[in-house]
Amino acid sequence: MKGKRLLMIPGPIEFTDEVLAEMSLPTLSHVDPLFIEEFGQAIEKMRKVWLAPNGQPFAVAGSGTLAMELAAANITEPGDNVLIVHTGYFSDRMADIFRLHGANVDIVPSTVGDLPSLELVRTQLKAKHYKTLSITHVDTSTGVRADVRSLAAAAHETSTLVVVDGVCAVAGEELRMEEWGWTSPSLHRRKQSAYRQDLRSLSQVHEPSMCSRHAKARCDPTTATGNTGFLSWRPMKREKPLTSEPRL
Repeated sequence: MKGKRLLMIPGPIEFTDEVLAEMSLPTLSHVDPLFIEEFGQAIEKMRKVWLAPNGQPFAVAGSGTLAMELAAANITEPGDNVLIVHTGYFSDRMADIFRLHGANVDIVPSTVGDLPSLELVRTQLKAKHYKTLSITHVDTSTGVRADVRSLAAAAHETSTLVVVDGVCAVAGEELRMEEWGWTSPSLHRRKQSAYRQDLRSLSQVHEPSMCSRHAKARCDPTTATGNTGFLSWRPMKREKPLTSEPRL
């Protein structure tokens, strides 16, 4: 490591030599057959990271915060009730994003460095009808790790959708999207997985919840259509069959 600066923050993280070499290759056109093949491989392998063979991955050309907003935009309509499990700064950010999209946001509070009890969250979920429960799996600001599996199970008791911000957790903590029953996007960036920067953020969507939300969408500026709608981008995010070997 002599002569090389060592990056030791929650994210971005250090890149391997293999990733750095890949980043030095010439850029391909987005309609180049080779790019389509490589992109298809990335989509398919993303399902393995989330342990969700039936999920629909999305590669987002933006920051982790953009992916967080895409999650809210695609499942939220004005007046929806959203419950936030508070574990730190990024829980507050998610609350702000949901408010931006017209949601009525309640927060299950916690002290700094701690998280609300499961029973407290379960009690609040039963207090009124919530459309969405938002969980930050690992909050960068506090290092607190939420028990996503148990929280998702509590949400299912009241038929509540589950959004998980996995920016600081995916590929570093156990995440079983289908088995644990997340009903909408999981999000992450380059914190536990050092991949090419042009991939930016990655999201995984459980399609039944996405389609249910869009079935009710109206053609007005408050609905997640056009450039922010997952359904609009879904045809481009399907993996394609391979016809040749990837670049070396």
